[in-house]
Amino acid sequence: MKFHKLTLWMGGAALLCAFLAAAASWRYWNRLGRLEPIEARLSSWPRSTVVRDRKGTMLSVTMSEDGEFCLPVLLSEMGRWMPLVAVEVEDRRFWSHGGVDWRGVLRAAKDNLLAGKVRSGASTITSQVIRLCWPAERNLKTKLREFAQATQLEKIKSKDEILQIYLNVVPLGSNLRGVEAASLAWFRRSARDLTIAQASLLAVMIKGPTAYRPDLHPQAARQRRNWAISLLRERGRITDRQARSAMAEPLPETISPPPADEWVSCQKVISLTEEKDITSTLDRNAQKVLRAALLDALASQDDAVTAAGVLIENATGAVRAYVPNARWGMKGAPAGWVDCASSLRSPGSALKPFAYAMAFEDGALTPASLMADTPLTLSGRAPRNFDRIYRGPVSAANALVDSLNVPAVRILRAEGGERLLQKLRNLGFAALTQSAAHYGDSLVLGGCEVSPLQLARAVTALARRGRLIESRFVEKEPLSERDVYSAESAWITTNVLADPARMPTLLRSVDPSRGQIAFKTGTSYGLRDAWTAGWNDRWSLVVWLGDPRGEPHPELVGLGAAAPAVLKAFRALPPGGFGAPPAGVAQREVCSLSGLPPTDLCPRTVREYFIPGVSPSGVCPMHQLEQGKVVVVWPQELSVYMESAREKRTELTVASPLADAAYLMHEEDAKLVFRAEGTGEFFWFVDGKYAGRGTADRPCLWPMTPGRHRLSVTDSLGRQKAISFSVYTLDDNPGRQLPDLLPLD
Repeated sequence: MKFHKLTLWMGGAALLCAFLAAAASWRYWNRLGRLEPIEARLSSWPRSTVVRDRKGTMLSVTMSEDGEFCLPVLLSEMGRWMPLVAVEVEDRRFWSHGGVDWRGVLRAAKDNLLAGKVRSGASTITSQVIRLCWPAERNLKTKLREFAQATQLEKIKSKDEILQIYLNVVPLGSNLRGVEAASLAWFRRSARDLTIAQASLLAVMIKGPTAYRPDLHPQAARQRRNWAISLLRERGRITDRQARSAMAEPLPETISPPPADEWVSCQKVISLTEEKDITSTLDRNAQKVLRAALLDALASQDDAVTAAGVLIENATGAVRAYVPNARWGMKGAPAGWVDCASSLRSPGSALKPFAYAMAFEDGALTPASLMADTPLTLSGRAPRNFDRIYRGPVSAANALVDSLNVPAVRILRAEGGERLLQKLRNLGFAALTQSAAHYGDSLVLGGCEVSPLQLARAVTALARRGRLIESRFVEKEPLSERDVYSAESAWITTNVLADPARMPTLLRSVDPSRGQIAFKTGTSYGLRDAWTAGWNDRWSLVVWLGDPRGEPHPELVGLGAAAPAVLKAFRALPPGGFGAPPAGVAQREVCSLSGLPPTDLCPRTVREYFIPGVSPSGVCPMHQLEQGKVVVVWPQELSVYMESAREKRTELTVASPLADAAYLMHEEDAKLVFRAEGTGEFFWFVDGKYAGRGTADRPCLWPMTPGRHRLSVTDSLGRQKAISFSVYTLDDNPGRQLPDLLPLD
């Protein structure tokens, strides 16, 4: 009896000991299998930042914090072959084991025992994920920990998730990590598009990233790749024909560098978001168009001068092209890495349209309003125009088109410096942080700093009928817009600057079918910056040329340096226009001199746009009757200038066309140049009908009409001159129309 009790007691004690041992082992196994370090590593694995264009095309890839190219993608984006081949080569029973392949462990133990050394470690894909996350010395304790953690990982992650993690973090030669980065580098394609041969090469490189690199060891790489292809055929994963075709594929000979043409542009995008895979608003084709236009503009510039440009799609605010430095990547280019498109520079006259739009909106001016381009004291100095010539009486439209400084200063003083400064800040010129007194009258002349990006965004307010839209660099960013001007004032300002006669030489190279544009140039003091802003209802584009060091260059004039690039870019872009005037804009007859509704004494009238209920409405006060004769009474700011001996000596003459001359209309839409010498602005009339306006250095272009015509011109003094001329066309009997031409021998 006692023996029986002793046996029961010893058996119970043995069971208890076994239970305690099992419990201790289980606690030890669970302690070994803690996944906190693994999960922490997986959640913070350094990855590259990818910037894509609006359609998903990769523009730039940066290295991760570990100095590697790592581009994680979903398993579904790895294609058919890469996951399949990796499992067949690395872990055939991956889909059936629980993290540890015990059959593989027994096989490895047998092989190692027979070999007398470690030949196989029985690793699984899951345990390799653990090893990649927690590298450690290779010993039995490390192996047990990896097995324990692999078992735990299988409990919280699906097989698909584990395989996806593995293929995204496995090293594949050089500084490449993951199959997507390796696919792009070795084969210039995504993992989803890999062939059987390409997927097989990457699969065998997992065990030997250097030993099987095709550029370093092509023979070994080919043999190992073909072994993997044979394995797939033996296991029925591919057919004999597929295997033969795969083995015949050549190996890649070198690693392709990641795309870097738009590196500087993409740095701007990266700086605006913390995302790692960014679909930007940039359009690859628009980038090429703008870059090509900038490079053309730089062809005639000093090597120290570079160019930058920003193109905004007005409907969405999306920045479709952003070239911060056209000399990026050029050998020996100074400061080629500087983002000039976001750098602050003096805008010259490029801000004047915003002052004029403000005056139109407030009812202070219309395009036809008379302005005085005469000497004006500015803090003890008199502002002069770029060509150092005063033009006397000019219309507001011509003052803006010709970028005259004194009229712009008169607007600033009339509207108030503080009001204009607040308007400019509302347009997004964030660097204007000083008071209006600090900038003084120079605020409207470029005595401040803005960036090309800021100017392009501000221009959208004119292009979109007063409603500014914030620029966006990331596709999923929400739209943000606000009213800055009335639709009427923005449209009138745009209409003034859209006159195609402003730049006839350059516009000859622009296909009219490509749409209309308005544009404004700017040249900073000392010839350090050349600007042109161009826009229509579809696009807003700003081009800047300058020396990043701030040095002057005589070629840096907005009209000659920057404007051609804007026009060339618009020629290559989808066309835009301006549409009909807003409902709040109307036309009226005004005196050609004062720009106000005429009286019976006004000799000439023109039709101009105005804003009913807002624009000046009083009648012309300048034409008055004295002693039975109509005289011109000049306003105070013009009276002294117009009575000067210099102005009285200037006679009004018609320089083109010549009196009684005959002109050949050689093609449809041919134009005849109207040019005069005299005072201020000229108003042209053909057969009694208004034909246009111009100045001595900016002639009027008249669409030719066959027949004999009477041409008259009125200058700012009210003087008139008239001549006759004829226009002929070629018909079935050109000799009859051109009797003065002698026949050829």
